[in-house]
Amino acid sequence: MIVERRKYTKTEWLAEGKRRFGTNFEDYKFVCPRCGRVNTGKEFREAGAEPNAMYCECIGRYDESKGCDWAAYGLFDICTVEVDGQPVFDFADTETQSVTISCPHCKESFDVVVTEGEKSTYCCPKCKAKI
Repeated sequence: MIVERRKYTKTEWLAEGKRRFGTNFEDYKFVCPRCGRVNTGKEFREAGAEPNAMYCECIGRYDESKGCDWAAYGLFDICTVEVDGQPVFDFADTETQSVTISCPHCKESFDVVVTEGEKSTYCCPKCKAKI
């Protein structure tokens, strides 16, 4: 399967990030193409990782309680964006974020992506209860 990619130069990509999220790079948000989690540089710093990893690695590589362990530079490339020929995670929408919720039935914790102003129902991955 061939993935159609949006291609940026580094200058274009940085300008797009600044337009969406402002001048603080740690406020930028990227979506993991595997699990869909929205990651920020601040989360990476808090996990003891380099904030620059947020656009090419999922936070689960550093914090097993969140996301997954996907990396843009791995064996399988599923990224839809590239910067100067290198695959990177796509920018997240400005109003989306990932939060960890706990199932009231089985107490399993899992990440969900929420969009400001929207109400959603989630399904627990362990017990399949609707939350």
